[in-house]
Amino acid sequence: MIEEDENTPKYTFENTDNPIELAQQMVAFANSEGGTLIIGIKKNNKIIGITPELEKQKIAEIINNYIAPTISYFFYEIQEGYKMVLHVKVLKSVNKTIYFINGSKKEIYLTINQKTIKANNILEKFYKFRELNKSIPDILSEEENTVLNIISLSCQISLTQVYKKINLTRDTTEYFLVRLLYRDLIKINHIENTFYISLS
Repeated sequence: MIEEDENTPKYTFENTDNPIELAQQMVAFANSEGGTLIIGIKKNNKIIGITPELEKQKIAEIINNYIAPTISYFFYEIQEGYKMVLHVKVLKSVNKTIYFINGSKKEIYLTINQKTIKANNILEKFYKFRELNKSIPDILSEEENTVLNIISLSCQISLTQVYKKINLTRDTTEYFLVRLLYRDLIKINHIENTFYISLS
């Protein structure tokens, strides 16, 4: 058995019959710190087993149909009694954003606080900005300092509150938030269906 960091996110699935959920989960792993899908286990941790080769083929088809660009992953099988369980280890993507292909839409999913989250506007802009690999000045602009000061006054502040407190348009505020994220001065959390910002 391959040893994994106990903090590595893991999600169990009975089988690969829900390709959309599986694809979103793999995209979230690739865009975050990686993770593992375990196929052949119920939510209550009861092992039901699978046919590994069949599930491997289905996983490859899901990646081909719903994920772009392709992700790095590998399989390993574990025998539990007379039953087989398949682990799908998804590796963190380096220097490229991975998208879930939803018809004509390209969506970004992430793992935040051990949950799979669809990226909001700021996170989408951040990933696109990061892909450009642009250099930005070390010295913060006046507007960036204003945004940072508002965030620093709270332990964490919701995005809605940030928009209300800053006398800038929503797009402009998001532009500066993306730059602060890029510098790793702030971070975004997701708690009870709300996005919050705090200092890194």
